[in-house]
Amino acid sequence: MKNVFVNILAALGGIYLIQIIGGILIMVALFVASTKTYTTSYNDFSSILDSGGLTEKVVSKGSITEKIRLIEVEGVISDYRDYESQPSMVESFKEQLDQALEDNATKAILVRIKSPGGEVTASDKMYESLKEAASKKPTLVYLDGIAASGGYYLACGGEHIMASPTTITGSIGVIIQSPKYQEMLGKVGVEMRVYKSGPHKDILSGARNMTATEDSIIQEMVEESYVRFINIVSESRGIDEATLRSYVADGRVYSGATAKELKVVDSLGYQEDAIAKLKEIANIPDAQVIKHYYKPSINDYLSLFGAKFTGKTEVNVNLSGVSTNLKAGMPYYLSPLHISEF
Repeated sequence: MKNVFVNILAALGGIYLIQIIGGILIMVALFVASTKTYTTSYNDFSSILDSGGLTEKVVSKGSITEKIRLIEVEGVISDYRDYESQPSMVESFKEQLDQALEDNATKAILVRIKSPGGEVTASDKMYESLKEAASKKPTLVYLDGIAASGGYYLACGGEHIMASPTTITGSIGVIIQSPKYQEMLGKVGVEMRVYKSGPHKDILSGARNMTATEDSIIQEMVEESYVRFINIVSESRGIDEATLRSYVADGRVYSGATAKELKVVDSLGYQEDAIAKLKEIANIPDAQVIKHYYKPSINDYLSLFGAKFTGKTEVNVNLSGVSTNLKAGMPYYLSPLHISEF
């Protein structure tokens, strides 16, 4: 009985110790934030705390004078930032591509995509960055697991696209969603009062029915983004627009094997096959494969503690890189399978 009592006290002591350490970290974060503007020693202290950033990791050993830079894109494509000091997915992708282009030892670029798609503009920015990089160095895109809609849109920026036989890809199209809650408000006796500068200012409001004109406006917006998607796939894959619209790009998803038959991808394989293929394309058989990943700094973690301590409930902690907070009314290149996939 005495031993059980001692063990309980030890466990409680450990919990209190963790709470004390957490409290100290919070106080340090608040102290740093409060002295940021007023003390000359802040920058020195901050430089000690801020040890995050892009960190290099060797994926496959080989010649250090001939490297393949592996860049990974995972999760819903977005310009959202997890930490204040961390670049968004779009910014990080471009930064890594720029580093690969500037590094003379990097002879080729491998982009691994595992994404159901995401924001239209974010996908387009990343596509343009990849297309530019592919015009300067051999670039291969590997579709891993799921690379649909905006994920596939991005892949079209590469020279060669490889997928595994079971990869879920396709879903070429655009979607805008807006919830309708007009009837629910009526049942509970709530009426929405709206003061607007124009007849269509609340065009996607769920508190009223949309007019036929408004339906046309939104559909035209979707069609505009869809046409751009079609043009990009047509240019990248050499498939005419009529064929794409008939059955390839009607929003459906398909496996990597089917994508190969439809000429949506160039070849089938896995990541090691993608590396071997890129070595062959770039004529660098002994190349070392490296990748960079973002390492959160201590400042990043302290910021999260400080936000929680000060009651800022709008902070969204997203360590997985996957976000399901889709905004109503925003156009997405997004596969409907993203919820079950992640």
